[in-house]
Amino acid sequence: MFARHVPSSKDDAKACQLKKLTVLISIPTYSAHWQDNEQRAEELKNEIAKLQAQLGDEDAGKIVSQHHELLHKYNETKDATQFLIGKLAMYKETTIKQLHADYNLPMGD
Repeated sequence: MFARHVPSSKDDAKACQLKKLTVLISIPTYSAHWQDNEQRAEELKNEIAKLQAQLGDEDAGKIVSQHHELLHKYNETKDATQFLIGKLAMYKETTIKQLHADYNLPMGD
């Protein structure tokens, strides 16, 4: 099995005792670390279950498709609005930037 070390001096005997103590101390520390990991894994499983319940049974592809359609409608509406603001700026002989300021409209998205 294992070769047993026989200490040859008092200092050597203390070193052997210290090694044994280190091994005995590190085992509970490892066990506590393992339990922390198991607890964290359980918390993550619960969080996943909660998020899946919030999403429901709806297909992810269907959700993405709906968002894509809404984004497309938003972009079309924004383009039409910008076109009208441009026409209004021409009619009033001013700049688009000035109209945005006059009507408190944002310059970006």
